Amino acid sequence: MKKSIRKPAVAGIFYPSNSQELNKLIGQIENREAQRINLDFARHHILGGVVPHAGYIYSGYQAVHFFKILQHSKQPIDTVVIVNPNHKGYGPPVAVDVHDFWETPFGLAEIDT
Repeated sequence: MKKSIRKPAVAGIFYPSNSQELNKLIGQIENREAQRINLDFARHHILGGVVPHAGYIYSGYQAVHFFKILQHSKQPIDTVVIVNPNHKGYGPPVAVDVHDFWETPFGLAEIDT
């Protein structure tokens, strides 16, 4: 059975399209925010987080807080739920992605819808 892959919609626009450039940008954001991230939250059981999405030069400074706290918590990640608005207004108001994978600059992310 052929696997379906969702291609990136905004790679190269909202964030770098290659993994090395993306790692560099994330590292720069982490370094800038390091003193502001409250790692005390990592001691608690994390049930979830709300992370903004936009160009990483805008949203990355908020998103890095959650991901660094999650990383320091060393909790296993079982499921990631991505909820986002229908930006274009086409199609149903609520939908579930049917792809098997999402392509990212870091490789394929398997989807378990």
